Amino acid sequence: MQLAFLIAEAIDDPRQEYLDMDRQITKISLKVPAVGKNKADTLIEYHSYRNDLGFKRGDIVQIMGAQVRHDYKAREWWLTGGFVEVRTPPCKPMNYLIFAGRCMQDLDASNPRDFRVNESFMTANSAISVSAGKESDVIPFTAINGADDRYKLAQLMADMACRKGKGLTIMGKLVTDTWKNKETGEPVYKTYVKLAKITMAPKTKTDQEIIGLQ
Repeated sequence: MQLAFLIAEAIDDPRQEYLDMDRQITKISLKVPAVGKNKADTLIEYHSYRNDLGFKRGDIVQIMGAQVRHDYKAREWWLTGGFVEVRTPPCKPMNYLIFAGRCMQDLDASNPRDFRVNESFMTANSAISVSAGKESDVIPFTAINGADDRYKLAQLMADMACRKGKGLTIMGKLVTDTWKNKETGEPVYKTYVKLAKITMAPKTKTDQEIIGLQ
């Protein structure tokens, strides 16, 4: 499962690309508004086999239940399917994603790339593998919580949730961090799912652990 519910702006006109001699696909670039401080707008494409998408550059669209895809090596995100409706601004922001898959590897709490703690915040990074037909997508996700938060998702990820092969359902927002490369000064972007809730697959039909922000 990999579903998206988003409000986004079309930033170019639809374009057609041929997949082979007989098939073509329509693509359009979208911009999802930035979420939080020091964040950038997230750029994502919408793909469809229909020639007429029903929207164009400058339109605000509400996308419900689209499939989210991610090419981890190319760092590209795109959407397919779902229900798309043109909305009249102003529109209430919507940015909610759901993925179900298996944890890629154990979270190493001693590795600062996986788990970091300071006086104010705790951060945990991981990824799940999500089946997408004959392929699998790698979905990176991050949990950030304050020292005084009641539900410490980052700590729970390190303690029990993120174990290689463990079934997980994650829910959160698609966000993009941005910073400047120290050597070149060029902007760098990183898009991932900011975790809001995580559900671990039950060991039995009655033994289910749910961890998350209510």
